[in-house]
Amino acid sequence: MSFINRDESEGLPNPQTRDVFVDGDKVYVATDGGLAISDYLGLFYVPSYASSNGLTTDSIWSVYADGPDVYVATGENLGISTDGGQTFSTYGQGEGLGNNSDVYDVYADNQKVYAASAGGLSIAWKSDIDAGTPMPFTTLNSTDGLGANRVRGLFVTGSTIYAATQGGLSISTDGGANWVNRTTVDGLGDNYVYDVVVEGATVYAATVGGLSISTDGGANFTNRTTANGLGDNFIHEVNVDGSTVITANDDGGISVSSNGGTSFTTYSTTLGTAVGLGSDDVWGVTVAFGSIYAATMDGVSISGPGMLSRPNLEFVNRTTSEGLGSSQVYDVFADGLDVYVATTGGVSISHDGGDTFANRTTADGLGDNFISAIFAVGSTIYAGTSGGLSISTDGGGTWQNFDSTDGLADDYVNDVFVEGGKIYVATDNGLSISTNGGSTWATRNTSNTPNFGSDSVKGVSAEGQFVFAATVSDGTSTGGFSFSYDGGSAFTNFTTIDGLGSNAVTGIFLSSMFWLFSTDGGLSLGVKPSTYPDDFPPWFQYANSEDGLGCDTLHGVHASNDYYVVASTCGVSVSENMFQFYDYDTTDGLGSDQVYNVFVDGTTIYAATSAGLSINRNLQSNPSTSTPGSTTIPTGGVPNPTPTTNTPNPSVPSNLPPTLPVTGSDSPGPYYWLILTGSVLVLVSRLRSRTRGVSGDRIDALPSEN
Repeated sequence: MSFINRDESEGLPNPQTRDVFVDGDKVYVATDGGLAISDYLGLFYVPSYASSNGLTTDSIWSVYADGPDVYVATGENLGISTDGGQTFSTYGQGEGLGNNSDVYDVYADNQKVYAASAGGLSIAWKSDIDAGTPMPFTTLNSTDGLGANRVRGLFVTGSTIYAATQGGLSISTDGGANWVNRTTVDGLGDNYVYDVVVEGATVYAATVGGLSISTDGGANFTNRTTANGLGDNFIHEVNVDGSTVITANDDGGISVSSNGGTSFTTYSTTLGTAVGLGSDDVWGVTVAFGSIYAATMDGVSISGPGMLSRPNLEFVNRTTSEGLGSSQVYDVFADGLDVYVATTGGVSISHDGGDTFANRTTADGLGDNFISAIFAVGSTIYAGTSGGLSISTDGGGTWQNFDSTDGLADDYVNDVFVEGGKIYVATDNGLSISTNGGSTWATRNTSNTPNFGSDSVKGVSAEGQFVFAATVSDGTSTGGFSFSYDGGSAFTNFTTIDGLGSNAVTGIFLSSMFWLFSTDGGLSLGVKPSTYPDDFPPWFQYANSEDGLGCDTLHGVHASNDYYVVASTCGVSVSENMFQFYDYDTTDGLGSDQVYNVFVDGTTIYAATSAGLSINRNLQSNPSTSTPGSTTIPTGGVPNPTPTTNTPNPSVPSNLPPTLPVTGSDSPGPYYWLILTGSVLVLVSRLRSRTRGVSGDRIDALPSEN
């Protein structure tokens, strides 16, 4: 199992973390230096410090969030924020809380707030808190039937409350009026219980003597220890989802069970089975988007569980036998059943999902039969040729060609992109832009545009007024990723100094939250700023062969549905989150390992190879069962995933935006995808990062509503 670890270099105020919670796209981390919040699913964090937001201490033990409402259990009191963690009000013994010195856990539902402390279990009506009632909390302790005053964790479902105490597991079925206490007499591993999670009728109690499991609602327990594979008998927290059980161990890393807790596999730095885990001393663990988030004593670690096998993506290959103009394919564009292919023998067009093709050549008006780029908008097709840009407005029937005599920067076209009525053409002599269908062109290159990366432009993309040019060194300029936020008039260039994997940038793909760049040094990811130019420069990370990419020399990248797909000199690499890539080559049906570009449309991958167009039509949430074949392309799916990598990134700017904009047709809105194994992805909506009660809310363990 591999982890990436986040510490001070990514914005955590302190590496000692005790809890992690995920709500929607936000990750909240409780540290010994304050509350850290990430809008980027854990890539970067904005620390919330006690001195500036109303908290009276930086020591945070636990965190729970529901939209703008954020609750933190601290070493002094309970903090409640109604503005996403920007400011807090605090509650202690003066407000009825059981203890001022140690509040260990907190949970809130639609009606009540629950706080576990060294002085008992405190409960308040949210309406009383909102109304400013002087003492909104009522505290229950051992005199009310709890096993002990010290309550470390809690779980609530309906009117049933489970309290993990220093003297046993206390259970109330009437909202706290009456309690029964379970101890070692009932099978608990120890009377000191740190955490409790309930899944159906099964109760999981994390104790200092093992993980105790009851299948009869908490009446009787069976205890699991290191003899069953646990990394340590001292369990800080437990996370449960169906038959998958994960424990955070005191000095034994993370233990994972796929059979309901019968047996465990442990991942720890000591055993060498957890690459990148911050520390074996793990205090909190949650699962979100299929990823394990672990709060350790040396950072918050995000993992690809490694529980799933490599997806079985079988490709079928199309060549001249199916009507392609040539089996040498440089680019592909697809929209439903319409597939457009750039070959060295013309533009090949399919209306049946890539089963059969009709070919168009210079005889139909193309500038040249050597096609290097293809793009389509409705019935208008744009073909980048070695003799200019050819445009067809009738679905490929006839073509009009534009070359250097019409103002194009160069006759050899590397890429073409159309957006907002503008045509962007990447050439070996700069970037050409037309606002009138190709009649006139304005060119941007190093001779007329300061800070332009290079005249050799290999890729181009645009989004409104934002223009992106992928450049490589032309012998006099360095290359890099050139960005314009004024429609292409002025550019800023980014290179390896800014975190790119290489200055040779070969392709660009834009998602709603991230920018992806294929380079000669791996796949680079840039976080999309929310304002321009205030948030600049963007910060980058990158994935390379160490992250599973077959090789570092990449030709193109595309993302759709739930997946990132990369074209390289050694095949196609597929990932569901940038943590782990899986590689596919000729043994999986690719026409060639030399893949020049990829396009993902819904659940279909199209790979342009040197020996044909290779197609997989079953890229979906369970690709291990995928098979090639049918002419009907599946529809559906969700927006792009949000990735991360395991490569250190530059410092996060102090003006990190509080939120990322959500725009475009692929906008994820409140739904996000993330997985850490490059295999099966789970759609998660409105996450709770802990364990679900019957009502659908989760506390103390894992994400919620799926």
